[in-house]
Amino acid sequence: MDAARAAMGQGWPTAARLWNDDGANEPRRSRGRMAGRAVLVTFAKTKVTRPRGRNQECQSKYLIQPTTTLGIKALLIIPDEWCNFIHNRFQELQMQDFVLESFTGQWFEWERINKCFWPGVGRQSEKVDPELSPVRLYSGVYVIAWGALSGMPTPSDRGVQYIGMTNNFKNRMSQFASSAGIHYSEKYSGHSAAWRWPKAKFEKMKVAFFPLHQNLAPHLKSGFLFWQEALAIDAYFKAHGKVPPLNAGGGEISLE
Repeated sequence: MDAARAAMGQGWPTAARLWNDDGANEPRRSRGRMAGRAVLVTFAKTKVTRPRGRNQECQSKYLIQPTTTLGIKALLIIPDEWCNFIHNRFQELQMQDFVLESFTGQWFEWERINKCFWPGVGRQSEKVDPELSPVRLYSGVYVIAWGALSGMPTPSDRGVQYIGMTNNFKNRMSQFASSAGIHYSEKYSGHSAAWRWPKAKFEKMKVAFFPLHQNLAPHLKSGFLFWQEALAIDAYFKAHGKVPPLNAGGGEISLE
């Protein structure tokens, strides 16, 4: 995306013109001897397809693929040196580590979460638990664990059972509890992974919240959270050689 933004005119040496299929409005050729690459751009919601292979030389086109089409196209002439620069920037911009920080740096027992998030008629979460209550309306990555955990939470802790992401922690915890048979005597739809959680088990259940504090546009927020969720799962995989039990699929998990 960095490349796409830069190519639209942030001091980058490009030439852009509208064009159509009859060739009447083709972009004017460069009058100098500058070698360049032709890049077709469709103005829309986009994603950028990079060249395959980490060490492959910059390809002749960076394709920007629309999810919706506005029918406006332009042909950008990008010099070879800038095309290679774009490719290198894509490599540098890859985030390889989980960067979200845990809320207040602690694991929260399910009983505490339950009392705070759903305090009952006439009671307010802010008064029941002033420390925990702010996180209930945040979005971010959440980690559900089982057992005696302490210290700063991380996605790679041994007791982790599931890693997920959500736009609202309170709503997602409610869905998990409903599907795991914690809130009701039966299991109800809401959280597909929670169906494999042993029914009504919460005695040693703990949750860590990793909120997203940045005020991002919706499309950036969604993509960032999915990426951070994947990196959190990958952190667990690197530590244990497998993904968390509920993320792995299969039947009902066993809690020790």
